[in-house]
Formats: sequence, C-alpha cells, structure tokens
Amino acid sequence: MLDVPLVDSHVHLWDLDKLSYPWLIEFPKIHRNFLPQDLSNESAPFTINKIVFIECGGQKIGNITENEFVTQLAKKDSRIKAIIAHAPLENRSKVEKILIEFKKNALIRGVRRLIQSEKDLSFCLTPEFIEGIKLLPRFGYTFDLCVYHHQLPSVIKLVRLCPEVKFVLNHLGKPSVRTNTLDPWNRNLKELSIEPNVFCKLSGLATEADWTNWNTDQLKPYIEHAIDCFGYHRLMFGGDWPVSKLAVTYTQWASTIKSLTQSASLDERISLFSKTAELFYRI
Repeated sequence: MLDVPLVDSHVHLWDLDKLSYPWLIEFPKIHRNFLPQDLSNESAPFTINKIVFIECGGQKIGNITENEFVTQLAKKDSRIKAIIAHAPLENRSKVEKILIEFKKNALIRGVRRLIQSEKDLSFCLTPEFIEGIKLLPRFGYTFDLCVYHHQLPSVIKLVRLCPEVKFVLNHLGKPSVRTNTLDPWNRNLKELSIEPNVFCKLSGLATEADWTNWNTDQLKPYIEHAIDCFGYHRLMFGGDWPVSKLAVTYTQWASTIKSLTQSASLDERISLFSKTAELFYRI
C-alpha cells in the first residue's frame, strides 16, 4: 500500500461484446473483457483514487464508440476522470471536425495517435501530422506519445516544433529492456526531457523486458534515469493495465515503483503517484 493517494494515469478498459479489438487476437492472455471492477479486484491492496483511460483501438460493432463506452462506465465508476481519445491527427480533412465533436464530452482531456507502429521514422514530422498536433492547444488537449526508443530522435524534433503543446511520453519511450540496452535511449531521453512541455509516465516497462524472467534490478537503471531526467514533478505513475498483465500483476508493478522510489520525499511521492497526473490532465 501507499502512504499517498494513487492516480493511475494509464488504464485501458474494454468489453469485447461492445467493441472490437483486432490486435488482441495476438495476445490470448488478455483477450477477454476488462472492466473497472476487474481493476479493483486485481489492484488490491492498492486503492486507486482516480483513473485516466487511454484509448486502446476499440472499433465499433454497433453504434457505440470507444469514447461513448468509457463515458458510460464513468457514470457508474466515478474514479474515471479523463479519456485520452484516438484521433487521426494526420488527416487534414477530418481532424478538426473530430476535435470539435470531442469537446462535447467533458471527460476527453487529450489525444493519443499511436506512432510506435509507423515504420517511417519521420511519420510524426510530416506537415499533416504537425498541423494536427498544433490544433490541440486550441481545444485544451494534451498529447500522449507512444513510441519505441528508436523513434525518440523524431519525437525530440516534434516537441521542439510544437512548444505550445503539452506532451507526455508513455512507457519511458519503450527502451529495449529485454536486451539490457541503455544507449542511445538514455541520451535521447535526456535530450527530450530538456523540453519543459514534455512529461513522462513510469509505465509499461516490464512488458519491454522478458515477460517471464524480468526482475526489479533489471528495471532499476531505466527508472532511475527517468527520475534523473524529468524529476518527480514531471513523472506520473501508470499501470498500463491490463496490457501489463502480459508480464506483471498490478500489485507487482505498483510495488516495484514504490520500492524503486522509496528514497523520495513525501512531496515527490505525491507528485509521482497523483499530483503530476492531476495537473497534467486537469482532474
């Protein structure tokens, strides 16, 4: 358990009867429904006070969208305070209309458009994508960066081109923990952290390691480097549940972060486990 409130800045939820998630077919361990009560059951004895839902690629089966599905869940579970929605930012003809529509839903606080799957390392630097990113401040939206470590050089250029946008890096930029490789991820993360409009989530690291053989000591240099780069006031805890279940239980992950940050002051722990996410997502 924690001595400070717990806000989870990175939670996925899905109901396979209401939405389709084709990518889940590759991961039978998590190819089933995951709803707020499941999270409560699996996170005990940790108590989650607030939840930020992160888009997970839900495709319509009927009339309901992923945003509508989560909004319905939030009516029953008041812990769900924010939705980070998918938007095709590179689509000039549609993106502004989509963002206007998003503003009708007060829970939507930001956007995520996955970059990690793009083979073109310069994808996030195309004029169309940058135009889409630059629309976000007009709507009061943040942007969640989900990339692999080798894409960080392009991300650094992106955030420098968009200083008015607030970014948060998911999963520490997905370093190659499996191979115990730090360089050049460590140098790129340091360079990215220089930009004051960039924050970072301590999330998703175990799934970048060997799912069955990782240990806390293996994760330690990555966590410590992120703390050194961003400081606790630009870091936020993320469970990445239930994707994280591929490698770690919720309590294992929360306990790991608690253990690796035990030397932090009370103020720093409050920032990491709640305040940074609350301020960033305005919850």
